[in-house]
Amino acid sequence: MNTLLSIEKRNAVLLKMATLLEQERAVIIAINKDDLEAYKGDDVSMFDRLKVNDAKVDEMIASVTHLALQEDPVGVERFSFKHDNGMQVYNKTASFGTVLIIYESRPDVTVEAAGIAFKSGNKILLKGGKESLKSNLKIVELWHQALADCGASTDWVEYLQFNRTETQAFLEN
Repeated sequence: MNTLLSIEKRNAVLLKMATLLEQERAVIIAINKDDLEAYKGDDVSMFDRLKVNDAKVDEMIASVTHLALQEDPVGVERFSFKHDNGMQVYNKTASFGTVLIIYESRPDVTVEAAGIAFKSGNKILLKGGKESLKSNLKIVELWHQALADCGASTDWVEYLQFNRTETQAFLEN
């Protein structure tokens, strides 16, 4: 388990990610075009979810920026009371540790899910659909750059390149 980073460091990583998304906008869109051209399905809604354009990049940037501006969700006292036996009880928010998310081919989820997990002090394992592999790997590369640039371990955000059988085996362990 990673040691919880300070809220200042978590916010700095999120803001750095926003900067990198803006700087790498054209590269992300170009890589996504490769994913779109490789998509052989006839599901129009899947194609639309897979597609990254300027508006989607804007949404990704807005997502991580919004997260950086929010209060720290970790350590918030929800309630407390003193039990009849004298024991003081506190209910505080805490990180899970590691979160795994398996999702379809939506590169924006690679930004949003990782951002939410990271802001709340969780390591995240991402497993996106095979149709968006190149786009997702580029976005995870940017997460790693943002983390490293801010002095944080890159293992906060990991991408699992498993096929269906490997994913099933991973979940069974």
